[in-house]
Formats: sequence, C-alpha cells, structure tokens
Amino acid sequence: MQIVATQAKGTISGSSTVTAGGGRAHSYRVQAGDNLLEYTFVLRGMREYELLCRRPSNADDAACKQLLSSFKPTSGLPLDRPRPRATAHGGRRTRPRTRRRSCPRG
Repeated sequence: MQIVATQAKGTISGSSTVTAGGGRAHSYRVQAGDNLLEYTFVLRGMREYELLCRRPSNADDAACKQLLSSFKPTSGLPLDRPRPRATAHGGRRTRPRTRRRSCPRG
C-alpha cells in the first residue's frame, strides 16, 4: 500500500477492517495534499475488488460510508460463503471411476 500512497503523492494515515458487500474488507486511508483517499479492498475467492473514495480532508465521510454499504459483488454469492467447486460432471459429484482390468485367460 505504501507504493500506492507514494504514487498518489501522499502518506498512509490509517487502516481498518470494514464491512463491504456483506463481508469483511481492508480499508486504507491516504492523505494526499488536501484530499483524503480511502482505498478498500474486498477479496472474494480469486476475485479482488478495489473501492476508491476521494474527498476533501475536512469533508464528511458519509459518501464513503454509502459506497461501502451499497457495494455488491457481481457474482451473486455472499462474500462469506465459499464458491462451489467445479466438477467435470456438470456440478454433480460422483464417485471416482475405477478402471476395470481384464486378466488374460490361460
């Protein structure tokens, strides 16, 4: 996160764990001049969502809170629920097949 703060010509002023999209997320505050940038990272399975809220340092954070509370991941599953595992049989779980071996008669 330090690299992102440096690119924004700012410094990290704090971090916290927040709720976004029905699950836990990590949020970082970067002070860049007169602006406060709030980066929130939502991790879900193999997907990562980045929410950015930029506001003047002295402004109310109501818009940033609304961004977090209104965020919904696009895949449709709740954040805390594990993603179903894909199978080769269209989602049905079956027992592994055993190979039948024929014995030579003799």
